[in-house]
Order: sequence, then structure tokens, then C-alpha cells
Amino acid sequence: MSIRVLPDHRVPNCRETNQNTKKPCGVADAVWFAAEDAAWTSFAAIEAGAWATYESAIATADAAWLQAYDGAVATWISTEASEWSVYQATMATAEGDWTATEATAWATYNTAHDAAEGAWAATETTAWAAYNTAYDAADATWIATEVAAWTTYTTAYDAAIAAFDVAEAAAWATYESAVAAADAVWVAAENTAWTAFDAASTAADNVWDATEAAAWATYQAAKTTADAAWDATEGTAIAMHEAAKAAAEAAWDVAEAAAWATYEAVEAMADANWRIASASAWAAYTYAVDTAEAAWGTAEELAWTNYEADVDAAEVQWWADEATAWTSYENAITAAESAWVTAEATAWANYVGATAAVAAAWGGGGTAPLAAPPATDQIYVINRNGNLPVAQIGVFNQHIDMVVPGRGLVGYFGYREATDPDPGLLAPVTNMHGVVNNTFNEWFVGPQPRPGYASNIKKSQIVSVGVTPKQLAQIQAAIDALNKNPGQFNLTTNNCSMNVCNILMGAGVLPQQDPIGMPNELIDALVANGGTSFGGFTPVEKKDNDGDGNVGVQVRDAANNVLERFPNSMPVAP
Repeated sequence: MSIRVLPDHRVPNCRETNQNTKKPCGVADAVWFAAEDAAWTSFAAIEAGAWATYESAIATADAAWLQAYDGAVATWISTEASEWSVYQATMATAEGDWTATEATAWATYNTAHDAAEGAWAATETTAWAAYNTAYDAADATWIATEVAAWTTYTTAYDAAIAAFDVAEAAAWATYESAVAAADAVWVAAENTAWTAFDAASTAADNVWDATEAAAWATYQAAKTTADAAWDATEGTAIAMHEAAKAAAEAAWDVAEAAAWATYEAVEAMADANWRIASASAWAAYTYAVDTAEAAWGTAEELAWTNYEADVDAAEVQWWADEATAWTSYENAITAAESAWVTAEATAWANYVGATAAVAAAWGGGGTAPLAAPPATDQIYVINRNGNLPVAQIGVFNQHIDMVVPGRGLVGYFGYREATDPDPGLLAPVTNMHGVVNNTFNEWFVGPQPRPGYASNIKKSQIVSVGVTPKQLAQIQAAIDALNKNPGQFNLTTNNCSMNVCNILMGAGVLPQQDPIGMPNELIDALVANGGTSFGGFTPVEKKDNDGDGNVGVQVRDAANNVLERFPNSMPVAP
């Protein structure tokens, strides 16, 4: 409050007058001044009492406004917490219903799937058994036919062998008979010759040499004749044997060839019948299997379609429940906010009216009522590298973060996954996922840490901005909404500066305008709207000591001395 300056009601004193008239002060002047001083003392006492009454009225109005304001905030917080609990309970029920429906649908699908697989397996087993039966029957038929053909062949072969044996035995008997006859002729001739020799030898003992020579010659001649007869008879017998043997072998060859031809014909027919039976059995098997697979596929597809339909219906119901719960929550929050705004406006109007009434009662004196609720908190907006020319550091090396009471360091930026497609030259501009870092773990661990903020920053700039409790609550809610749905980062349409600008415009800290995309231009706009700028420092992020796990900011000088912590309500660990 300003100090009231009292008006000067006194007339020029005697000294001032006598300086002009050169006359001394008179008694009347002294009396008048004494009376005037007494009157002024009385007026000052009355005025001081009135001023105390005025200040008491202002204090009472302030207290009433703050009480109404705090009550409205408490009501809003209570309503918001209650409605959020209702929303969470409703969503838990909806998720439970969805989970149960999905489990039922999955069980139905599995049952149908298992039934289809069972039917397929049974059909396949039956078809395979039929195939094996037909295959075995064809094998048995082939084996029987082959056995019969082999029996026919062996029978014919045995008959030919028997006929050959008979013919060969007959030829050998003829041969032996001829040899025996020749032997008998030879023996008879040899005996006759030998007898003659003995007789001649006996008769010519005295003339033995001549007679013996003649006898020997006779013997030799008879023997030669007998040998020739034997040879002739033996050659004839051999020729007859060979002829009979050749005839028997030829007959055997003919019979064996006929038997083998018969065997091969019967075997070929058996092979053809086996192939026909096997092909028929395989065709029946494949048809049965294909039919079973088609039936299985149809049943499985129907089961999957039913499952998907059940899951889709469950999801539709879940989203409907979620939308209903969220709508109820938002309606309750909107009503609470509306009631809070109305209560706050009423309290402020009462305060303004009370202060205006007091001021009017004292002729316009005293302190005029404020035009808006006073700022009770401070937020800080940091432009990384913001104390250096853009041309020197490049457009990609500036970045906007905020420091918010009760939350700490907050930053929005973009990143790309290793599995994302390579955008080539557009990498810093688009194809990046938005992310909001808030806690110590998010900043320094991840999933997308930014440790470069603590070591790679040159000279930066920070702006302190005063906000009311209502504005701070709106900023907190906007950060929560952005954290829930950070969207796609884009350097030209959705960057760090634009998001902070949108948050501050929504809370009434900045006037409504197009979102400011350049960090240095956002800092200039905040300063133009009453923010206090600190430039040329190196920010250092540290985990704070209040147990909420958030990150605060230290400003240090060249000797690494901590000059200031932001926010002051959040001490930072050295």
C-alpha cells in the first residue's frame, strides 16, 4: 500500500509575510497559528483513525476473498479427486468386463478351434486307415499273383528239367548199351585172337620167333580191327547221346522261355493292378484329407471370426464405457471449474466492491483495488543456448524447457526409434515421436534421456513469470494432457516452443496468438508481458530433496557457485 500524503491547509506564516512587508509577527498571528495547529492535530487524529478503519476494512475484504478463494479451490480439488476416483472405478469395471468378455471369446474360439482340429484328426486317421487297408489289399493281390506266376514258372521249369533228365538218361542208356555191345565184340575178337595166338604159340614153340611174330601180327591186326569197330560203335553212341542231349536242352529252353514269358505277363498284370489299386487308395486318402482340411479351415475361420467379433464388441463396449466415464468426469470437472470460477469471481467482486467503497468513503484516497488477482507463484521458462545469436548456434541448438512449482523441470522434444524408417534429410524435421520428460529418471535414465542438457549447454536465458493459483493449476493440467498424448514432434508445426506457448496461452499467461515456434521469440514475448529475464548462465539439472523425484534447475557462476535455484520452493541437491 502507498503512503497517504496529507494536504497543507496552513496559510503563509508570519515570517513569510514579514519578509515581504518587513513587519514583525503580531500576537494575532500567534493565536491564529496556535488554533490552526490545534485544529490540524485534531484533524490528523481523526484522519489516522479513518485510515486505520479503511485498512481494517481492506484486511477484512482480503481475508474474505482469500477464504472464499481457498474454499473454492478446496471444493474444486475435492470434486476433481472424487470424480477422478469415479472415473477410475468405472474404467476398472469396464476393463474387467472387457477382460472377461475377451477371455470368454478366447475360450469359445479355443473350443471351436480344438473341435475343428479333433474332427480333422479323426477324418485324417480314418482316411489313412482306409488308404493303408487298400494298400495292403493291393499288396496282398500282387503277392498272390506273383506267387501264382512263380509257381507256374517253377512247375514248367521242373517239368522241363524232368523231361531233360529222361531224355538224357535214355541217351546215356543208349550210349552205355552201344559201348557195352562194342566192348562185347572187342572182347570176343580179342579172345578169339588171343586163343589163336595161344594155339599158334603152343604149336610153334620150337619155331617160336617166327610163329610168335606172325601170331603177334595177327593179334595186332585183329586188335586193330576190334578197336576200329569199338571206336565206330562208341562214336555212334556218343553222337546219338549228344543229339539226344541237344534235343532235350532245346526242349528245356523252349519250355523255360514259355514259362518265363508267362511269369512276366502275369507279373506285369499284377503290377498294373497294384498301381491302379494304390492310386485309387491314395486318391481316396488325399480327397478325405483335403475335405477334412477344408472343413477344419472353415470351422477355424468361423471360430476366429466369432472371436474377433466378440473382441470387437467388447472393445466397442469398453470404449463406450470409457467415453461415458470420461464425459462424466469432464462434465464434473467442468462444473467444478465453473463453480470455482464463479466463487472466485464473486469473492473478487466482493473484495473490489469493499475496497472501492472504502476508497469512495474517504474521497478517493487510499490504495485503489487491483485489476486482477495477485500472482502468488513463479514459473520459469528456459531457452537453452538462448543467450547466443541464432546465426552462431544454429536453429536446431535452441530448446525451450519449463520449471514448474510442485513438478520440476518439464521438457517436450522428439526422438526416433532405431527401428523407425530412415527419413533421410527430413530427420530433424519430421518422423519423430513426441515425448514429455518430467521426472529425474525420465531426464537422466530414459526411456529417452537427455543428459546433454547437463553438459553440452553454453550460455542460456531464463525468464521468471508470476502466475495465480488458477493459472498454475491450468498449466499443470495442460502438462498432464500433453504427457498423456504427446503426438508427433515436428520442427515447424509441433515443437518444444509451440507446446510451451500453447500451455501458457491456455492459462492466460500469454495473449491468444499463433503458437510461437522460435525459442528466442517466445522468450521475448514473455519479457514483453512482464516476465523477468536472467541471461548468460549455464543451467545445471539436479534431483531435488522434496521426495517427489522431479528435477530442479541451478544457476551457477563461472566458479561453479550456486547463485539461485528455481523454483525456490524446490531445493536442489548440490
